[in-house]
Amino acid sequence: MDFEVWILLCLIVTSAGQILVSKKEISVDIGRSVFLRKDDLVFVDTTKKSECRVEVVQNDPITQRVGRLEPTIFDCSFHPNSIQYIHGGSPLLDKDKVKLRVYRFSDSSTVSQTFHLNVQIANTSHEIVITRGLRPVVVPEFNGLSNPIDSSVIRFYFSGKSNVTCTVSFSSQRSTWPIAGHIVEGEGKTSVDTMQKSCTDFVYSKLYYQHVQSPNPDVDYLPLTVELHDPDISDDVMIERFYLPIHIKGALPNSPPRSSFMSIYMMDVNQFILSTLLPGVISAEDYETNSKDLVYNITNLPNTNGGYFVHLDDHTLPIDSFIQDDLDHHRIAYQPPSTSQSERRVFEAKFTVFDSHFASSLPIVLHIAVRPSATNAPRVAINKGLVLLEGQSRQITIDELSILDPDNANSVSLYVLGGLKYGQLLKNKRSTIAMTLEDLRRGLISYQHDDSDSTNDHVQFRISDGQHTIMINFPIIIIPKDDSAPYLVNNIGLETNEGETKRIST
Repeated sequence: MDFEVWILLCLIVTSAGQILVSKKEISVDIGRSVFLRKDDLVFVDTTKKSECRVEVVQNDPITQRVGRLEPTIFDCSFHPNSIQYIHGGSPLLDKDKVKLRVYRFSDSSTVSQTFHLNVQIANTSHEIVITRGLRPVVVPEFNGLSNPIDSSVIRFYFSGKSNVTCTVSFSSQRSTWPIAGHIVEGEGKTSVDTMQKSCTDFVYSKLYYQHVQSPNPDVDYLPLTVELHDPDISDDVMIERFYLPIHIKGALPNSPPRSSFMSIYMMDVNQFILSTLLPGVISAEDYETNSKDLVYNITNLPNTNGGYFVHLDDHTLPIDSFIQDDLDHHRIAYQPPSTSQSERRVFEAKFTVFDSHFASSLPIVLHIAVRPSATNAPRVAINKGLVLLEGQSRQITIDELSILDPDNANSVSLYVLGGLKYGQLLKNKRSTIAMTLEDLRRGLISYQHDDSDSTNDHVQFRISDGQHTIMINFPIIIIPKDDSAPYLVNNIGLETNEGETKRIST
């Protein structure tokens, strides 16, 4: 790209309030990892007066379904070999995506932009794990025991030299698989949740798959992580992640999830009131997947002015998906429109539910009736919270917190009840616990972070007009600065012959 064209593009993007200049789809081999290159994510240049950070959005389960991006927060001008997408080894998807949110911080304001990084997964052969031409792992009947998981079903390609190490591990803490059984060991068939052994010892461990649950899919999986360090091949540790398939005879193929007939698929809410989405309102079920692990993808929001759904861990930002476990524990809510209305309105939202095999349900429709407000109490029209860099301060204005009162707005006051673990509220640069709407309109109130290693804070407000009182929680997100000391990642040493030259790599 010509320099003049690039500058023009940056100016156009900047004028539109955008931070991301360009992005590229990345490709990764199944079970492997890939580092992001500088041109995979290009952002508008930041000056010395502003800083730029990228955050991996974690509360969106329809993303990062078969892998993850690490670290979860990094600088926009990241270094080579510092950001990597790690594929978990699942053979069930050939595409994935990562939801990212980029922030640009100046001394007085924060600008953010949300986007997705697409990942293409190549189904290439593994270099260490060998299963081609070997026996499959088969369970001959329901509640039966498989053939041994030994060198007849899986092998590992590595040199037998003394300076070469090969380890294989699995853990039920890292994955929900296997979903219809578990691994047992030895003659006593002792259940094994976690194991890490050398590749040689692993195939002699007398491991079996014990089937325990039906109905179930005809194929289950055991996720394995193999780590190989061979100095003759690479100074780095080679890691492969592999899903060992387990075939269950007599079982049927996986069936998609479906809506539960026990739910009513209608909810009635008050205008301006954040309303929790209850399991009795919407729910799904699946024969093979534990219901708490089902993923709801919000495919159709009510409309532009019809409100949105949030996760109560951070109710300031709309979500695109959630899991049924969050629904069961009342962590998902609907935020009605912030505009006033004089009559009852009905909106429609649509969901698609995915199971552990990523099979999808038919669309599930939820009807939401929003009643007009019938109270003279203060109500919250906007509660966006704050996002700031560690150690910074930010004004709290009516753009972040807007309170409406139909009959007594001049008497509305806000009082601090709690929160503020890592900062304080200032009015005219002095600590305060009380303020008025006029203070917010004039920009007199600010939050000052204490520069500690914290990631979030909040202010619990009591809002009163003298007759009515409401309580709200004002969230504050803290993005850490890159001010920590360097730390050692690898120090595996180097072995060389006299007079020989070897490369020292990262």
